[in-house]
Amino acid sequence: MAPPTLGDEQVVCGPDWPEASAGGKVVSLASPSGRYDLGALARRLPSDQQPDVVVCLVDASLRNEPRNLGRFTCPKVLLVADTHHLDDPIVKLVRYARSEPFDRVVLVYDRHHHLFFRAAGIASLFWFPGLTFPHGDAEVRAARSAARARGLAFVGQASDLHPRRARLAAALAASGLPFEIRRLSQADGLRFYGGRTCGFNASLNADLNLRVFEILASGAALLTDALGKESGLDAVGADGRELLTYRSEEDLIEKARALMADPRLAEDIGRRGAAWFDSHFSAEARRAAFRALAFDGVAPPAFPLPSSAETPPADSDKLKRTIRAYQKLQEIHRVAETAVISAPAALPSWVRALCETLPRIRWAPEGAPEADFRGASLDS
Repeated sequence: MAPPTLGDEQVVCGPDWPEASAGGKVVSLASPSGRYDLGALARRLPSDQQPDVVVCLVDASLRNEPRNLGRFTCPKVLLVADTHHLDDPIVKLVRYARSEPFDRVVLVYDRHHHLFFRAAGIASLFWFPGLTFPHGDAEVRAARSAARARGLAFVGQASDLHPRRARLAAALAASGLPFEIRRLSQADGLRFYGGRTCGFNASLNADLNLRVFEILASGAALLTDALGKESGLDAVGADGRELLTYRSEEDLIEKARALMADPRLAEDIGRRGAAWFDSHFSAEARRAAFRALAFDGVAPPAFPLPSSAETPPADSDKLKRTIRAYQKLQEIHRVAETAVISAPAALPSWVRALCETLPRIRWAPEGAPEADFRGASLDS
């Protein structure tokens, strides 16, 4: 994945980047995989390229784990990615965020996990979905074809690692609808969406993923799975206006048939989605919002982080137990179409609120034999 362009000049570091220069400037530095000293890496930069801002994009794999952030006197920003899957994801990222002197902590894909970061005492917390979108405005405009092929486009993985997405993609393929699934580079993927009337999205696990922004940018009508209220999907567009959501396999097929049967409907949704993107998410809008966040601690106007009284307890040991119980629930949710939660009548409201950050849950009485998860374990 290409890095986002956050400034006029930037140096990209990481385990997948080469040692490279252009025009007498360092453009990328290779780091070890896993934990490494970013301060030592930065000392290799010439004096005129010492950073004004340090941005660390880290997910729960911890394959990129920069350390020694205290060496920098400029603003230090952590972009928190992918806490919705992998092993012990929320615990790892909360621990990492607290272990280095970050000035800003930014949730990129999982706004609904802000409750845990707040409970852990991380005060300078923000939300900036789609910040990893790598394309400039010229690329976006060029991708929007004036003559689009009728069909549903999908770029990405629908393998055994993505069980629900694989089921939904198989249902679309069996429906007889014009559905195309491809593995492409990000640039080719944007053009692929831009040449089709509709783009299909299925989150991996209730995350507001980058594909949402790619399809909106392309001008294709976005057909995406409904997420929980805490996800922030409604900040990107209204259901039935800038995008269209589905809640089940049957609902997906019905909505896809409606889009294929009514080209004007698909065109209108795609046009309004593109207009939202151009108005709120152009390259300059993204960069200006990021500068304000990094230097001044100002939240992006389009993406305020909600305040909620329904947070887990702040006691560190209990919070860790709560997070680990929630991680078990979200892993059930990742694999199953519906996660059934048994709940006693006196279940605390904050526990119910945590469970309902996941959109495909069903409540059952305490002790129900069909339950996949005990809601009371979040308050143990």
